[in-house]
Amino acid sequence: MALEDTIIRLLQSQFILKIDDAYHGESVRDFTKCIRQIRELYKSIDIFRYATISAFVGKHGDYEGKGVSMQMQNIHSLERDNLVVNFVNDETIQVLPSDEFDGNSLSNDTFVYCWKRDEDRADLFMIKGKLVPFSEDDTPVEGSFFAVKTYNDLDEALTNYRDNVAPMCRGKALEDSMTPTRLFFYAAPEDLLQQALFDYLDSRLRQCDVKREHNVDESKPVDIKVRWRGTSHMALIEIKWVGKSLKADGSGFSAVYADARAKAGASQLVEYIDNNLDSFPRDVTIGYLAVYDLRRHKNTDPTSTMISRVDANYYKDKEIEYNPQYELIRKDYKRPYRFFVKVSNSAYQD
Repeated sequence: MALEDTIIRLLQSQFILKIDDAYHGESVRDFTKCIRQIRELYKSIDIFRYATISAFVGKHGDYEGKGVSMQMQNIHSLERDNLVVNFVNDETIQVLPSDEFDGNSLSNDTFVYCWKRDEDRADLFMIKGKLVPFSEDDTPVEGSFFAVKTYNDLDEALTNYRDNVAPMCRGKALEDSMTPTRLFFYAAPEDLLQQALFDYLDSRLRQCDVKREHNVDESKPVDIKVRWRGTSHMALIEIKWVGKSLKADGSGFSAVYADARAKAGASQLVEYIDNNLDSFPRDVTIGYLAVYDLRRHKNTDPTSTMISRVDANYYKDKEIEYNPQYELIRKDYKRPYRFFVKVSNSAYQD
């Protein structure tokens, strides 16, 4: 049994006493069912798309027949900031209008699960009009004690890659994509850059299937697809690079890409996300743009092997400014990751 499951079972056993003391009857059975259903719910949604989530078990007169009945796997298709779910039975849930839901009043008859995105202790239960945290510990990074570690797991991996792997050019595929000085890419480095990130994610992520060049339609493959087993969660990763690449004979540049290349990748990724939504409407999909950055200031000679420290690191902290910033206007688009690669120490001329 995983450590996370052991902790949840321990907390659950402690919480059962509070539930039984408040409601008696079949409340303990309903509480166990509620926990099981919440965990299934979080496999079907990205909880960070919501401000609050409320849930309760069984039929209650004030809410019977209200809202939308559906299967759990379709719930993410409903766009709303505050999600209210009635676990009617094992097969069916009912999504209620949040402005017609009074959890405080309902808690006089049954407990109500509450999740609040901006709280340090996000998992709460309304018991007889009082909000009680499921645990006194802060909520784990995945957002809830009951949530699977999907997008947060990927964000952690990409952050580590950005901060500790890419800067020092760790990994054979990444090393093979550029000159030993790391001043330039070799011609057409796309395949090697894709392989570099794939190798890293495939070894780093748990309970995932990581695939390269996944077709989101007949003609356009996204570079990497990540799917978490046993969930509806999928990530699409588009890879771009900025900097200069050399011709095969080293006589000049085969391509010179600046910020515009990354910005075009952002628009391209949005198209992939929309196409994937049309093809796989039941998936909870989020897009990631990953940009390898080999820009060097005043580095216009393709035969150069040395560079000043100032020019080598000129772009190190210069983020690419995207317009629009899709992560601010879409819930299915993450803030882009920029992988700045440092030059080799042997390339410094001062």
